[in-house]
Amino acid sequence: MVFSAFFGSLLQQVQSVSLVGKSLSQDNLLDVSGTIAQAQGIVAKPDGKMFVLSKVDSGGSSVNRVLYAFSGSTAWDASSMTHTATSSQLNKLAGDADTGFTDITSEDGINWYGVIDNNSIYHYQGTTAWDITTISSTIVGSYSVSGQGGSELGLCVSGNKLYYTNNGTTAARRLRCLDISSGLSSATEIYDIDINPTRPQAVFVSSDGGTAFITDTSNRAIYQYSIDSSAGTATREVTIDTTLFTPSITNPRGVDIEGDKIALADYGNSNITIFSVV
Repeated sequence: MVFSAFFGSLLQQVQSVSLVGKSLSQDNLLDVSGTIAQAQGIVAKPDGKMFVLSKVDSGGSSVNRVLYAFSGSTAWDASSMTHTATSSQLNKLAGDADTGFTDITSEDGINWYGVIDNNSIYHYQGTTAWDITTISSTIVGSYSVSGQGGSELGLCVSGNKLYYTNNGTTAARRLRCLDISSGLSSATEIYDIDINPTRPQAVFVSSDGGTAFITDTSNRAIYQYSIDSSAGTATREVTIDTTLFTPSITNPRGVDIEGDKIALADYGNSNITIFSVV
C-alpha cells in the first residue's frame, strides 16, 4: 500500500532527510523469525543487497551480541534474501548484562557500534567492509550509559558524532549526542535533550544535526523532531502511525535508509520491511 504522509525514518546512512509531504510505498518484506526471534537493530548496506540485524537474548545464551546478515542479488528486495552470515559473539564488559544489542549502527561496514540497554555502548571493528564474519570480538572502545534511567537504547553514528536515545521513565526519555572524534572511550557529551515520546527506540539524526527521527514502540509510531542543539530543545513536527500499513508494523524498532529506500526492523512481526519514498 502507499501511505501518503511523511514517514520519519530512523535512518542511519542518508546525508540529508526531507520527507515532509512525501508518500511511502510498502514494497516487500522478509520474515526472519526462523533465524531471529525478534528483529531489533538494522543496518542496510548502501547498495541495498544486504541487511544486518541484531536481536536481544538473555540468560547467558551463546548467541548474545551476535549480528546476522541477510543478502540477495536484487537491491532492496528483502523478500528474496536469505541468511548468509553470522558474526562471532562480541565481547562485553564483565559488569554488563549478558544480553544482546538493542540497536546497532555502522556507516562504513568496518566500524560497528552496539548497545546493551542501561549498561554500555560498544565499538567493534572488522577487517573487510560489510563482511560481518571479520568483526573482531575485541572491544575497541566503550561508553557507560548505566544509571541514566533508560533501557533498549537506540543508536546512530554520523561522522564523529554518536547519537543515542533512552526510553525509561518520563525524565529519562532523552536524545543525547556524543563527540567520538577521540574514540568512544574518550567520548564527551555535546548535548542532552528531552524528547519524551512514550517509548523511544531507534534514532536517526540528519547529517546537519537539525532533524531527528525516533520510533516509539508503545504508540507504534515514528516521530520527526526539529533539533535546536544550541537551545537544547526538540520540537515534534510529525507523527506517523505504523499500524496503518498493510501488514501493520506492530513494533517498530531499528530503521536505515539509502536514497529513497527505507528498511525497517519490526520486532513484533520479526521481519524486515522495505519502503520506497514516492
